[in-house]
Amino acid sequence: MLTAPIYRGTTVQWSTTFYDLNKNIVQPTGAAIHLQYLDADGNIETATVEMTGPLSPGDVQWTALWDSRGAYPSRVSWSIHTEGGAVPYGVEDGAFDLLANNANLETF
Repeated sequence: MLTAPIYRGTTVQWSTTFYDLNKNIVQPTGAAIHLQYLDADGNIETATVEMTGPLSPGDVQWTALWDSRGAYPSRVSWSIHTEGGAVPYGVEDGAFDLLANNANLETF
């Protein structure tokens, strides 16, 4: 899924709910987002961002934040996976274009 463009310097947020094959909400022992993007020198970088589980009773959303300041304007690919099982399960994949212009300087 290609989402709307995002400007460099933005903190990108993901939220997801996990379901089993019967569409029942499940809570894994852990989850993470795996990212691939270009660094400021144009080299391919990968990062893993741990997701935070539900914070209050009744909440089912897992969330994660990624600071895009050190990335080069390019396509950023991401994939959410559960952790803690014998096999990690891919849950959702996507990409977005990270934009910047001359006034949007890199900051580290």
